[in-house]
Amino acid sequence: MAFRSLALATTILVFSTSANAELITNGSFTGPVDNGVFSPPAVPPGWSIFQGTPDTQDVDHPSGVVSQPDWQFVVQPSGPSPDGGTFLGLVYSENQPNHNPEAVFQHIAGLTAGRIYEISWYQANFGAATLGGEFVYAGGNGIQISFVQPGTTDELVWSIGDPMNVGPDWIYQSILLGAVADSVDLVIGLSSPVPSYLSIDGISMTEVAVIPVPAAVWLFGSGLIGLIGIATRKRA
Repeated sequence: MAFRSLALATTILVFSTSANAELITNGSFTGPVDNGVFSPPAVPPGWSIFQGTPDTQDVDHPSGVVSQPDWQFVVQPSGPSPDGGTFLGLVYSENQPNHNPEAVFQHIAGLTAGRIYEISWYQANFGAATLGGEFVYAGGNGIQISFVQPGTTDELVWSIGDPMNVGPDWIYQSILLGAVADSVDLVIGLSSPVPSYLSIDGISMTEVAVIPVPAAVWLFGSGLIGLIGIATRKRA
């Protein structure tokens, strides 16, 4: 997989947000848990496969595999995410085609170029393994939020969530970004080529109100958010 780096460092000063319309459909990843080895991947309604075979799962069905009960979490979840219900599982495995991590995408319309949007989600790293130890995905990784502009094949990295080692708990993540077009394909994947299995739930995207902050306030570190380091890569 070819990577190109872009040098970009943008500082956005904001006070937080108003309640605007939700732009993501089925950010709760609500859907049937049915990802048996011989069944089609059960991607939740509203989402499409970007690469690999992502899983719809819950705390009772590791990897979403109903017909193959030999799969288990490496660490048992403390419970569902605060969003509740089913959630999405993504693996990085050397057995994946071209060694690409699993990923899903959704077309997001109704953006306004130049305006600021907040994306938030819950993520966890319960890992996944077979009972016999044939497959073990227990490495640390983070959720990667990217986009593909319609009509292009370049995947631009917006942000990478906090790296997580295997553990029982969910953590909350939130990023701000500036729209560069009126629609994009939002891509959710993993950030590193490490054998691992992460879960994501409750993803949301809304427009935020931007209020310039005086320079004197900036000097005290109030409201500083950095959007640094955008990379592009070709879609396989």
